Amino acid sequence: MIDPAKLLTMTWQRQMLAEDDIRELVWRVQAILAQEPNVLNISGPVNICGDLHGQFYDVVKLFDVGGRIDNSTPKEANTTVVPANLKPNTSISSNAKALRVHPTPKKYLFLGDYVDRGYFSLETITLLYLLKLMYPTQIYLIRGNHECRSITQVYGFYEQCQRYYSHSAVWKLFVDSFDYLPISAVVDDRIFGVHGGLSPKCPLIDTIRVIQRSIEIPSEGSFTDLCWSDPETKVSLFSPSTRGAGFLFGAQAVDKFNSDNGVEIITRAHQLAPQGYQWFFNNKCCTCWSCPNYFYKCKNLAAVMEVDTNGGGGICFLQFDAVPDNEREKPDYTKKNGS
Repeated sequence: MIDPAKLLTMTWQRQMLAEDDIRELVWRVQAILAQEPNVLNISGPVNICGDLHGQFYDVVKLFDVGGRIDNSTPKEANTTVVPANLKPNTSISSNAKALRVHPTPKKYLFLGDYVDRGYFSLETITLLYLLKLMYPTQIYLIRGNHECRSITQVYGFYEQCQRYYSHSAVWKLFVDSFDYLPISAVVDDRIFGVHGGLSPKCPLIDTIRVIQRSIEIPSEGSFTDLCWSDPETKVSLFSPSTRGAGFLFGAQAVDKFNSDNGVEIITRAHQLAPQGYQWFFNNKCCTCWSCPNYFYKCKNLAAVMEVDTNGGGGICFLQFDAVPDNEREKPDYTKKNGS
């Protein structure tokens, strides 16, 4: 039987876990995920986070910025607080900065894309799964387009698992568990959270509740659209996406979806936002991106959407930059099997 607290301490320090420990961890988290609905119902306060892409050191900083939910001590993190009604690059008032004096939310909703591209996909998903196991009603994970077998075999997660454990069994454990991740979430009955965006086949949130999710993400269909679609100001309703999967969706599609479902904002991830977030369609749709200096070269900021900042339903964005290169280690594939 694993000791989750001990393994969490090891993982914060980027120590690799033994394969048997990984196996038990994944099975136990998969059992929790299997009990969750397609559409999570979450009450605030909550921090909503976008793509992470295996940048483990920046994920640790994200928890320093947003507040850790375990007993570990966070570092001081340089954070800019932007009220939701301000655009990126707008000067921040002293009153806005004072928002951080209030208690930090200890609940997180992650919008997918935990693995691939970054150096430390395995450490990142292990950290999130340990937190999910220990705090199942405080950590919520939904599925992104990278939480699937085909994509992870191309963009790094499969290779990292192979290098650390000399075979693909650990990769298979994780990707099988990804089939049980919920598809979306509703926060305080007013924010719809999803990885990609809208689908013309899912005009109502209730239609998402009945999707068969415990499968590989298909090449097309409503499940695919929710993981792959993007907002586009030049589109009114829906147009085929240039990604080859999902749709581009416009202002009319957002207005109708929000009105028909009684929500105010669609919060999604899936696209790099240079300031860590980007509003669309008169603040009715927002991209949240939580991976700073994406792919270690894009020089973008990251952000966390903090909901119910002062207990009154407010929203602000916590912007942060990447951990400096001289404070990161590079992967050491000689440290295998928890050694």
